[in-house]
Amino acid sequence: NVKSRDEIMSLLFICTTFILDFQYREHKKLWMLIAAMVSYALAFLSKEYVITLVILLPLSHYIFNKYSIQKSLVSFAPYLIVIGAYWALRHSIVAPQGENSDTEVLNNPYVFASATEKLATEISTSLNYLKLLIFPHPLSADYSYDSIPYKDFGNPLVWLSLIVHGGLFVAMIALFKKRSVICFAIAFYLLHLALVCNIFFDIGATMGERLIYHSSVGFAIAVAYFLYKGAERIRPAALGQKSLAAFIGVVIVLAGIKTIARNADWKNDATLFEADIKTVPNSVLVCANVAASYITIADSKDEKGRKEYLDKAIDLLNHALSIHPNMVASYMNRGIAYYKLGDMDRAKANLDSVKRRYPSYPTLPGIYRLIGDDYNHKGWDSYGKYGK
Repeated sequence: NVKSRDEIMSLLFICTTFILDFQYREHKKLWMLIAAMVSYALAFLSKEYVITLVILLPLSHYIFNKYSIQKSLVSFAPYLIVIGAYWALRHSIVAPQGENSDTEVLNNPYVFASATEKLATEISTSLNYLKLLIFPHPLSADYSYDSIPYKDFGNPLVWLSLIVHGGLFVAMIALFKKRSVICFAIAFYLLHLALVCNIFFDIGATMGERLIYHSSVGFAIAVAYFLYKGAERIRPAALGQKSLAAFIGVVIVLAGIKTIARNADWKNDATLFEADIKTVPNSVLVCANVAASYITIADSKDEKGRKEYLDKAIDLLNHALSIHPNMVASYMNRGIAYYKLGDMDRAKANLDSVKRRYPSYPTLPGIYRLIGDDYNHKGWDSYGKYGK
């Protein structure tokens, strides 16, 4: 997925920054610090997640190098130069953003929610990320409206999420003085989650599996730590090592099977969304994409198959429009489907719905022209002249 390349590059340069900075602290060679600063800059240019290192890099030195709090904070000083340079570059290119006034639910997923529903849904959705890290099934490329229904504070999932994440935060604070690796793992997880959970920053999406990619490092550190410590408790030691190897082997096999199967879904847009509609049947975007795929496939079928695929596309678009009545693309595609079925009246009615909502829709004049040509052609054939 080209869209997720920014996530991959960002985490790559974040990890490289940690490695180079620790090498500099060990070997005291200036080029290592310069390389770490360059890596930090490249992480910023990939995605701004790297701002978390303002906390995580000093924390890592406090925990792993046993620095004092003051020395740990001072260790980050050279990277302030990179932050200043990046912010100057950013503000010279990107205009300041005003308050989000987008009323399209596909861009502003909580536009139909009250303030309390928005907050409750954001809190409960954060728990989905942890669940998918523990058990990555089922998966979806899209979680847009209305795949995650709005919730209120009467929903037990909201309170479960508060308890889980509140417990993680308390544990992180409690483990700070002990310089525990789990403190660092929790901080890595929570800080990156805070950037994508919508509670602190609106990201224009309810959730996305790629968005937990950075936090998964903290999750992986914690899992590795507990597995290792658990294996140490098994006696004799050889049995503990074999048990650990067996467990990891099972995880690798199961995760490998899931990865290979999921890769097949990502063959192209058609295969991806047709697989994901089983997971998020109420996602208007997935429904619309599957319908568009069916309309394209219909052209390669015989008359019976053509009608079957077009009817299925219309059913999906009807479902999408029942959830989001103002989705312009669904009206357009439904109009095209009716046009291909020869029902010009319904085709025109759908195009009229598009025109009311988006008068400058790029392909609207061309489709109107095709419908007009069909009306004109039938008029001449039936009556020898245009119309009655």
